[in-house]
Amino acid sequence: MRCIFSLAKDAITSWFPSGWPHTHLAYIEWFTKFSHAHLHPDSKLYQVVPLIKDHEQQASIVPISLIRQSLHLIPKFGTIVPSDWKQSTVLDQAQVFYVNSFTDRFTYSTVY
Repeated sequence: MRCIFSLAKDAITSWFPSGWPHTHLAYIEWFTKFSHAHLHPDSKLYQVVPLIKDHEQQASIVPISLIRQSLHLIPKFGTIVPSDWKQSTVLDQAQVFYVNSFTDRFTYSTVY
């Protein structure tokens, strides 16, 4: 998810004359599906890569009510993390990610 936003009221009435039931939307960039072929044998973490079609990152705008849970992505790197990777740009710079299936953000929010 890159951002959460809402449409201005005049844009809604112009683009959706009969109304628009969603207040907040999210811009989502998609990754490949989980596959046992891409399960790391030692860590048991799935590897995913950005979903590219016709040389373009696949993305959607969806109502946030359709989002059920977030994922914790860990960028795959060699023995050293590239120094130019920043929190704000690593999704664009890393090519492969691990999905951390051992963290649950719902647990963190209820325990804290």
